Amino acid sequence: MIADNKDMIEKAAAYIIETGANSTESGDYIFYAEEMPEDIMPLESFRKNIVGIARAMQEYEAAADVEVTGDGEIGTVFYLDYCPNYVPYAGEAGDFLKGREILDALKSKRGPEKPPTLAERLNEGKRRAALHDKPENKHKLTKREARE
Repeated sequence: MIADNKDMIEKAAAYIIETGANSTESGDYIFYAEEMPEDIMPLESFRKNIVGIARAMQEYEAAADVEVTGDGEIGTVFYLDYCPNYVPYAGEAGDFLKGREILDALKSKRGPEKPPTLAERLNEGKRRAALHDKPENKHKLTKREARE
């Protein structure tokens, strides 16, 4: 039975890594317990094993940071090399606006932007870490090598 539980945890972790990396446009992803298919892990088992699932997720190269954020939620920050749907925003390294786009942005009548919240600043720090700390094996959702 323990082997079955470990196998379920591994499958749940792999599912969340795959889903999150392929779904996020920002590198951040929150997975809710209700999203887990019952054939991979029933909801009650997911909630009981959420910490073990998060630990198993940390073994994947795609995961920069994994944490349990609430009742049945796992927040993950992915290295951007593993996020095929990543969309950079204006002003970010690697995002090059054309001259016309810059002029349009400057001419827009948007009001002044409000300062970021603490949570937004923390997420920005994690995102920047993901940008600057890229693994060598790009686009592979594989586990990290065993640490010694």
